[in-house]
Amino acid sequence: MPSLGNAVFGLEGDISGFTTGPSWSENAFNPKSVSTKANWLSTARVRAGLAVGDTMAYVTGGVAFGSVTNTQRVCSGSDPFCTKSSSTTKVGWVVGGGVEHMWDKHWTIGLEGLFVDLGSNTVSSVSPTCGGSGCSNKNTKFTNQIVIGRVKLNYKF
Repeated sequence: MPSLGNAVFGLEGDISGFTTGPSWSENAFNPKSVSTKANWLSTARVRAGLAVGDTMAYVTGGVAFGSVTNTQRVCSGSDPFCTKSSSTTKVGWVVGGGVEHMWDKHWTIGLEGLFVDLGSNTVSSVSPTCGGSGCSNKNTKFTNQIVIGRVKLNYKF
């Protein structure tokens, strides 16, 4: 990364895959539930920091891309109207910061925290128990935000 005195600037990109996401269900007698899952996430960011000795504190921000699946279930059973899902690739933003320490001339270790906002979307389904033409949609608005904390180990060529 280029530097100007103790100030350091650079670009960074990453990609992550996820296996699980948060979910919520109302109760056993009323089988309503919602779940959201980030399938993958990629960021392209700028970094600006201040180096003191072999340690640098920095802030970072940029663009985020990710695949999210939002699901709502409005009843129990196998009725196809019970569950509706929306899977889409979203574009949003990311901000964060961290600390990185140069272990030797090739290796660095660090801690980083990121906040990612991939926007929101709404999933709609018709309740199968409403009984006819007076049925109304059950809408659930999902806010696709992710908080990431990570320990980093980097090799510099």
